[in-house]
Amino acid sequence: MGPGNKIALISLVTMLYVSLGPTNHINLRSEESLAKALYKDATATVEQRAADLLRRMTVDEKIGQLILVDWRFLASTQDIVNFKLGGLLGGGGSAPQPNTPVRWADTIEAYQLAAQETQLKIPLLIGNDAVHGVGNLKNATIFPHHIGLGAANDPALVEKIATATALEATALGINWNYSPAVSVPQDIRWGRTYEGFSSDPEIVSALGAAEIRGLHKIRGMIATAKHFVADGGTSLGKDRGDAKLDDATLQSLHLSPYRSAMEAGVEVIMASYSSINGVKMHQHRELIQDLLKERMGFEGFVVSDWEAIHELTGSLDERVALAINAGVDMIMEPTNYQQLAFALQRQVATGAISQARLNEAVLRILRVKFRAALFESTEARRENVALIRSESHLELAREAARRSVVLLKNNNAVVPFGSAVRSILLLGDHADDIGAQSGGWTIKWQGNRGAITAGSSILDGFHSRGKGTQIDYAPDIEALNAIENTHDVIVVVVGENPYAEGVGDSVFPVLSAPHLRLVQAAKEREVPVITLIISGRPLILRESEELSDAIVAAWLPGSEGGDAIAQLLWGDYPFQARLPYQWPANRRSFRHGGGEPLYPRGYGL
Repeated sequence: MGPGNKIALISLVTMLYVSLGPTNHINLRSEESLAKALYKDATATVEQRAADLLRRMTVDEKIGQLILVDWRFLASTQDIVNFKLGGLLGGGGSAPQPNTPVRWADTIEAYQLAAQETQLKIPLLIGNDAVHGVGNLKNATIFPHHIGLGAANDPALVEKIATATALEATALGINWNYSPAVSVPQDIRWGRTYEGFSSDPEIVSALGAAEIRGLHKIRGMIATAKHFVADGGTSLGKDRGDAKLDDATLQSLHLSPYRSAMEAGVEVIMASYSSINGVKMHQHRELIQDLLKERMGFEGFVVSDWEAIHELTGSLDERVALAINAGVDMIMEPTNYQQLAFALQRQVATGAISQARLNEAVLRILRVKFRAALFESTEARRENVALIRSESHLELAREAARRSVVLLKNNNAVVPFGSAVRSILLLGDHADDIGAQSGGWTIKWQGNRGAITAGSSILDGFHSRGKGTQIDYAPDIEALNAIENTHDVIVVVVGENPYAEGVGDSVFPVLSAPHLRLVQAAKEREVPVITLIISGRPLILRESEELSDAIVAAWLPGSEGGDAIAQLLWGDYPFQARLPYQWPANRRSFRHGGGEPLYPRGYGL
């Protein structure tokens, strides 16, 4: 027998061993035994049900619970049965077509029905990044991103938004939200700054806990605190970078929001791509298994980030063992799930991953499923479809946007508009762009410009609120030059294009040269200029700060941001928000506490 045949035979024997599992499972899996199984009894405790189910499971069924797949990349629905999968996710842009609530519900229910074809009928976790509303669903209610909610700094408001999001998500069959991010971003060069509530850990702790409480108000919805730990503390704000921290800083700055999340009942924590002092978090046993689980007492499960085990060194088998033995319980492997399953089988069969560690991981996952009552029902809450973009949710989104906008400068009280303002020029293509004001994680992973979903653009809001006021719109300087009308005030809308992780990193977050020219062109008209900034972080404003009579930071206000901003500018509501991050004056103040900022954290007129 040649070497190739020997390897094939060893692999076959290994797979047979793993599939069959211990012989004492046989009686526990008879039809009669399963019909009376304790884990099916909703009156039993979570611990009783989880322990009963675990003892009935074969090794390959346990391994299946550790695997999380993006449904776009399923070879077939039958693979849910073949690999006994524990969870599916719809990553950024993973929407069924047509992208409607009914299609979502039908698709997810079909996956859950496939899971019911397995002998033990363990329901699937269905995950989604509903980080500011159900962003993947076209025409969902899109709320302000976390940076705006940090500026509002109202736990009760955040809790209401989370509950509304959970209602819209469960209408589709989603039962697991990859939110909140309890990052404490320290450097605005990080492209995920807008996913963090603030650079202040007290604000992050309070608002993160509020979001968890709000999500958990809807039965069957599971929250996730992410990304463990210190993802917002990397050098130069580099995504997936290295946080060089002493223990005191780690404890006081980055770990405190996780303690609050646990007190709020968070069931899942997602590990970070980043490193601490050179050690990748996904292999950091000291922080995950020893600190988080054993010393801090976290009882839920730890999930990896998207393909994050591939950030580790070694073969696939070695990377799998590193992550699982460090305390990662479920591996998000959206595409290469078959090979992941085989690698897990080999590592368990050889003892590189012990049976005890495998059982611990599975038990943690099962507990979460039982607590969420998934064994009782996984059906989409189709009655909640009527709540998607319902007036109550839209008004909540308007309120959130109104309360998140920060007034940074207001010379001569140019805002709100008084009765003397009878004509307004609105300038800049960001003024008529739902995609720009919604940001990343909206329809697509990185977001997109344009009318990508329903909502109220700033131009829409001006026309709606400004009836009786002459409103002209010029998307660019060329259009501006064609407008000869005089105006009482000019509102220039500038900012960033949508982005998400990685792509959003910037070595120099600054107002772009074309947008600076818009402000300069507006100033040449010799009327008051209001600069309105749509962005996922503070930006160096350059000369526009001096050229502007008023400056308004609107962040990423979501689908109803246009109405909200118009209501503020016309004085229907007062400006209340305060900066959740310091606003940089130059490169030295990109990092919190570095250099003298243009405006300090907590500032707002």
